[in-house]
Amino acid sequence: LSSWTTMAVPGALVMGQSFEDAIAKLQSVTFESPETTDYESNQSHGFGRAAGIRGTMHIKDGSQTLATLTFSSNNRQMSHATGQLVLPSGATVAEATRETRSSIGSKFTFQRYDQSGGLQLSAPFCQPSCKWVVCAFACFIPTVGLGACYALSQISKTPHVINVNSMDGSTGYPALEIRKKGDSVISFGSLDSQGKLDLILTAICTVLEIHCAPPPNHNAGGGGGGM
Repeated sequence: LSSWTTMAVPGALVMGQSFEDAIAKLQSVTFESPETTDYESNQSHGFGRAAGIRGTMHIKDGSQTLATLTFSSNNRQMSHATGQLVLPSGATVAEATRETRSSIGSKFTFQRYDQSGGLQLSAPFCQPSCKWVVCAFACFIPTVGLGACYALSQISKTPHVINVNSMDGSTGYPALEIRKKGDSVISFGSLDSQGKLDLILTAICTVLEIHCAPPPNHNAGGGGGGM
């Protein structure tokens, strides 16, 4: 079970309003496809240099940028991750950090910054990407591998689904759908402003969970292009 430490900064303003007030009347926000760079860290993970990553992601209401998420990890093998949600003015709305992942699993927790409660997030075993894995196996021989290649290319474009529940069961949250590539729309449903802020912060933790996870080959990549 992974635990995130988060902090929201009171008084951060966007367009003359507090960030919480600015999102109060919104029905959804869009997390745009991130721009990321892989690099070789100066840290060691026991088998050589650790893999690092840094990235940026804009959070928008239509064409208006509400905030920008900047995130990084200097040791993806240990699932180290840190992120900051920054307003166009330069003020920091929130930060999320994790030194290491305590165990490998599909659940993690988010403690509200004011210690008034928290959320538990879990990833269902059967994700939307599973259908493309099945399709790749089914299409490999009939299409001489072409169909399988196409199916595998779609996996990174399908959303990663996260179920969100408050620890005390008092609030119902819509499921999060975060894409590794492409835009992700976060729908708020009937949540109040506190619930919307909760969902945005947990979406940030999910973005970090996805992008700062150990690389498939557990080797550091060279400085490279975006994901």
